[in-house]
Amino acid sequence: MGLGPLKGTIRGDLAELRALLVEFVGDAVPMGFGNAWYGEGVKLGQLGSRLYSAPRLGGEARRTEALFEVTQSACDALGFERTRELARRLAAFSPHWTRLDVHWDDRAVHQTPRGAIEAFKQGQYLGRVKKWSFWEDGDGGETAYIGSRQSGQLLRIYNADPLHGEGTGVRWELEAHRDHAGALVERLLLRDDDTPLAVVFWATVRGLVDFVDRPEGADHGERFDPLGWWAALTANVPRVPIKLPRAPQLLERKMTWLRDGVAPSLALVLAAICPDHRGEHRSLDRHVVYLRNLVREGAKRVTPEALGLIPPERRATVRLLAQGAF
Repeated sequence: MGLGPLKGTIRGDLAELRALLVEFVGDAVPMGFGNAWYGEGVKLGQLGSRLYSAPRLGGEARRTEALFEVTQSACDALGFERTRELARRLAAFSPHWTRLDVHWDDRAVHQTPRGAIEAFKQGQYLGRVKKWSFWEDGDGGETAYIGSRQSGQLLRIYNADPLHGEGTGVRWELEAHRDHAGALVERLLLRDDDTPLAVVFWATVRGLVDFVDRPEGADHGERFDPLGWWAALTANVPRVPIKLPRAPQLLERKMTWLRDGVAPSLALVLAAICPDHRGEHRSLDRHVVYLRNLVREGAKRVTPEALGLIPPERRATVRLLAQGAF
């Protein structure tokens, strides 16, 4: 089993975080620039890891935030147990994990990427995932994708020999993002019991997609036996999907999203629809009309749950906004 990349954001003592990453990954060398979201960055070691700081947005509340990116190459060099120790040390900073990949190399090749995707296309699976794709090259390389990064979980199945050496076999790689990444870190790297990690990995993969002997036209709600090759590969471990708790709605979170995520896009849209700056009053009128229509349509879609975020005496205002009474 292998790990990486390992990514997340942390708010706290930047010097302490940097010292920890240097201890595991290698010396820090200032880059002289950051990325799209952070103004400063340093290279860590020789295998592509990075630490970014000085967020460009968010003001004082995010001043101490930093983004760490430990590459798969760095994790490979550390080895599984050392990477696991790094994750445990990072957990002391209470990070928001944003990505973790975990892979297993099937050296016996119980199934090929093409065979797996064909079973999926034929509906021989259990799970809510629907998206898939398949890629191949002229040298016999095959990669099957099930799930999506947007949903938080992606299963990647590919011939690993050309990339990782003869005899690697078929690599089954689970890529987790955002809250799913945090749940996978907790489930796999921070657990304190003695459950074999292979059991945890395959239980999670089966929770995403479980290949079963499902006859064509059979109802998905029925019970089916796993396909023979799948049972052999996973050793029939129980399927345990990642179930995320529903995050509570907070008015402060919506205001931050409006300021950091929506306002820059809105400025671009207004500039695009009102390109004539020679007639200032005419441009201003078009801005106001656009914003009024935008708010009115938004007010019509406010749910009862969202309405509960504001005081009762202010809720009638939403109805008035929906009617265009402002």
